[in-house]
Amino acid sequence: MARVSKYKAKSLRLKKVGVVGVTAGRWLLEFLGEMIEMMPGIETPYAHLRRIDGWPKHIPRHRFEQEIRRLKDRGWIENAEKQGKKFLKLTKKGKVEILCRKLAKCTPVQKRSWDGRWRMALFDIPEQGRKERDLIREALRKAGFCRLQKSVYVYPHEVPRELILYLTHAKLLPFVRFVRVDEMGECQELERHYKLKQE
Repeated sequence: MARVSKYKAKSLRLKKVGVVGVTAGRWLLEFLGEMIEMMPGIETPYAHLRRIDGWPKHIPRHRFEQEIRRLKDRGWIENAEKQGKKFLKLTKKGKVEILCRKLAKCTPVQKRSWDGRWRMALFDIPEQGRKERDLIREALRKAGFCRLQKSVYVYPHEVPRELILYLTHAKLLPFVRFVRVDEMGECQELERHYKLKQE
């Protein structure tokens, strides 16, 4: 059986998503998140995308152009040029958005065996940093962490790579400390929540 390239596999997955009604903006954002940039050469971005296997054919040109403007207005993508060729690429803000979305796709903890240890996330941000505090809480929640106390969250497995990448790119990692706890009392409720079974 022919080997499927990473690019081809990504296109096939997006094509399946398109069947159930993916938006042009979501498709483009995910595509750029994997490919880093889109190099259309002398073509318009729309014409270039239409030739890509996996482009949702039901999305018309005007919709694509609207989504391009919307994503630019949000600061997620921008025009760039390299070696005389124009292309679209993710901004730093766009990369953070992609990483945030990937957090929600982390492997469900119920599918993993447990080593009997807990990973604890601790953060302490002054009141004027409320926005950063809310972003950290939301990121931990999306990654599967449960709140133990006001600024203490726990998770029964290794800290997801997606979470570290998101916190790093969002410049939030310096505010968070991760520790491993070998034993923790009164955690039966957490064990039931995560449906844990030790190795």
